[in-house]
Amino acid sequence: MTRLDRRALLAGCIVTGATLLVSPANGDDDLSFHPDAIAPQSIDSFLQTKQYKGATSPMVGTGSYFVQEGQTFNIDPALVVAMSGIETDFGLRTCTTDNAWNWFWQGPCPASPFTSYDDAIQTVSKYLRLSYINKGYNTIPLIQKKYCTAPVQNGVTCPGWISTVTQFRDQMAGLAPSPPVTGQPSQPNSSTGGPTTTPTSSASGIGKLWWFAGAGVVLALGLGWLIGRRKRTSQ
Repeated sequence: MTRLDRRALLAGCIVTGATLLVSPANGDDDLSFHPDAIAPQSIDSFLQTKQYKGATSPMVGTGSYFVQEGQTFNIDPALVVAMSGIETDFGLRTCTTDNAWNWFWQGPCPASPFTSYDDAIQTVSKYLRLSYINKGYNTIPLIQKKYCTAPVQNGVTCPGWISTVTQFRDQMAGLAPSPPVTGQPSQPNSSTGGPTTTPTSSASGIGKLWWFAGAGVVLALGLGWLIGRRKRTSQ
């Protein structure tokens, strides 16, 4: 290998590793629709497990609508499902009809009902794309900054919102275990749609861990080669 080839290899390793480290991990921040990511049956099975006082999530059976609207508006249906989890326990504790997201489209509850969950899924999917992702709120933490602005506890806005939405989304992708049942009902904030309870667990971050590990290996290979070359030339 010529000196030029070695320099090109080193540059490639460093650039690749640096790019990985400064770029978002697709598994955590890609909120676009992917046809093979989740099936309608998987959504319905997930919702079937969400119960409170003997009642099951009223959205069971809407899996096909989540996927259909996700495809139409190029948004991850698992994100839309996950947000209903932190807001109203998947529609089990709503403040108005068929509004599992506290999506206050014409004023705080109870002034913002939907005609059906199909209607709600379409509206939330559409405007998460148009009013959030297309305007730069393209990660779960960024969505939270606009979507949930209260309550503030110990200087933290909507504590647990980001980690819980992430965890519910990861559960549907098989990346995180189900959180323990606390038995404490969520009460939506009437002015912002935010929850008032703090979840007891956070997202696993497995995908991000492997991603950083890969970036570290690439950088280590490049730096290791550079250090070895300097030792050889100094002898």
